[in-house]
Amino acid sequence: MEKVHFIHQDSNHVERRSDGLAFVIAPKLAGEGVCVYCDEYDSFALSISDFERNKFIPMSRSINFRSAQLAEICGHGLAESVDLISAYDAENNQSKYIYVTADHSVGINKKRAFYFFKSGGGAEIGIFCKIPEFFDERIYFYSVPAGCFWRSFGDFGVCAKAIKFKSDSISPASLSNIYEAGYLDLVVGVKDFLPAHGELVESESISFDKVSESRGG
Repeated sequence: MEKVHFIHQDSNHVERRSDGLAFVIAPKLAGEGVCVYCDEYDSFALSISDFERNKFIPMSRSINFRSAQLAEICGHGLAESVDLISAYDAENNQSKYIYVTADHSVGINKKRAFYFFKSGGGAEIGIFCKIPEFFDERIYFYSVPAGCFWRSFGDFGVCAKAIKFKSDSISPASLSNIYEAGYLDLVVGVKDFLPAHGELVESESISFDKVSESRGG
């Protein structure tokens, strides 16, 4: 089973050769509040700004913590601070990473990370998207295999209400967009896609079925 972490890439993460700061829940430090944890320093900070001001709290055996979940992160106003999502498979000792901010896309064929949902009892998978040429702020529900979008989640998969549209003309709906629209409970993971020949081709996927287990004490 994969352990998932939601990460903010602070201004010094490159110097530390670090993925960044993991959002965590450490009840002894902040109750139900979201803290950040730096693996390289084995230390916490009560906020991103505290960390960047070197206001660290060293790890101790008495501090239990776990990875913060999306609802906790968004509920504390940190949705726009999630830059990277990582997943570690302890059984196979393998890690994978998906960048969820456009700033990290490189080259002509930029990867695009979309949060995804399941419908029809889990049989169908769709992605939350925006359609730039519509010039609106609306979230649409897109099926890459079908090459169609729907205007409402309730209609997703209904052939009569599907609208054909090229997948390389859609853009990801951000985590903050999804949260503000009230769809966060539908999010079950994130998928990375690479544009190819006018379509999107999936290159990586992380499911949010499991977050990191508690550590410490």
